[in-house]
Amino acid sequence: MGEVMGILGVLLGILGFCSVVIYLKRRSKQNIGMVIGASLLFFVAGCSAALTTPPTLGLTQEKFETDGTGHAVITGETEEDATITINGEKVKVTKEKFAYEVTLLSDQSEEFTVVATKEGEKTTVEVKVEPSKEFIAFLQKEREDQQIEAAEKALLVAEKRPSQNNYDEAATLVRALANEHDSFNQRLKIVEENIPIYAAVRLAEKELSRKTLNAAKDLIVNATLHKEGWTDRLATVQQKIEEEEQKKQAEKQLADAKSAVKKAEKTPNEANYNAALAKVNSLPKGNQDLRKRLNAVQKTIDKQKQKAVERANANQQQSSKQTNQQANQQTNKPTSQQNNQVKDSQPANTATVLVTPTGSKYHRQKCGNGNYTPATLDAAKQRGLTPCAKCY
Repeated sequence: MGEVMGILGVLLGILGFCSVVIYLKRRSKQNIGMVIGASLLFFVAGCSAALTTPPTLGLTQEKFETDGTGHAVITGETEEDATITINGEKVKVTKEKFAYEVTLLSDQSEEFTVVATKEGEKTTVEVKVEPSKEFIAFLQKEREDQQIEAAEKALLVAEKRPSQNNYDEAATLVRALANEHDSFNQRLKIVEENIPIYAAVRLAEKELSRKTLNAAKDLIVNATLHKEGWTDRLATVQQKIEEEEQKKQAEKQLADAKSAVKKAEKTPNEANYNAALAKVNSLPKGNQDLRKRLNAVQKTIDKQKQKAVERANANQQQSSKQTNQQANQQTNKPTSQQNNQVKDSQPANTATVLVTPTGSKYHRQKCGNGNYTPATLDAAKQRGLTPCAKCY
């Protein structure tokens, strides 16, 4: 561009000078100095521009190749006062020489733009840096090493936790290797065999049921990975199941005990009290609240017994009085008629009598020492008791 402008300036200067000559032939010499000055100015400017040239730029090679590690150096020459940039980065020029280090990160070549600048003028050269065969082989080896490392890590994860997902990830990486690895394939096979065992152990841990626990125990016999560790995990599962079963059993016992106590409170008798007491006593840790409620039931039963005894005593006294009156009235009657009256004086089966825990007789009233409790005559006879000779 500078060279073109210089040529244009020279042409304008010559054109201006010719114009002056023509002007002098046809016109007066008025303003001739101004025209000559302008022509000279164009001529000088044009010559100066024509003398300004772009900086020189030469590269030592048409293309550059990396070493075995991907490094290369772009070298060249330019003028001492020129400025060099490569892909926009300034490069130092020493004794008209420059050098720029580059590093390739893949096995693909890269383009670099070298620009020399001087007094507004530029010279540009495109240069290519290509990977060497050694670097390509290095990248392939590095890539394969990385793939082997990734496969090894995936296998370790799958061996530690042989789930289907972990197995699939490891198998994908192993099969993608450029060369077949027998040890990797063997390890994959072992992982695959233990997938259902690991799944069964995890299911037992999740559901905490006897069914899944027993299923896992059956499978773990054939485990070839972490057999001892999985056995310990199942032992923990069994302990949790037993604890849960004991908890449920305790909850059921407590519910049964509460129900029995409630029944005894609703119908306070010896049978309901004894049934409730047995259930409360069977509770592993007992229950003070239920015992207090049973004590209240016992007090109610005792009061009932006391009232029954009082009623029995009143009935006995009334019966004795009537018997004595009848005896006095029948003193002179025949013996057979007296016997019939004695039979008539016997209590009805629904009448209340007094009995003792170990005695063989039933009584109208307390007759001697002992723990007397009320009972129906029918119940006393069913026990095999006979009437007391003193009372009847």
